Amino acid sequence: MREVAWQEFNKSDRIVTKRKTLKTDEAAEKFIEKICEKDNFYTILATR
Repeated sequence: MREVAWQEFNKSDRIVTKRKTLKTDEAAEKFIEKICEKDNFYTILATR
């Protein structure tokens, strides 16, 4: 199991922190690529 924590801007332009658990390393990599392309993305905080 892999976990990704990231920050993004919400509709009020405030930074919110989110986390998601994924089953495989490949799924985590694809998920990170996907969220990095979003307009409201801010930063990746951690992976484990």
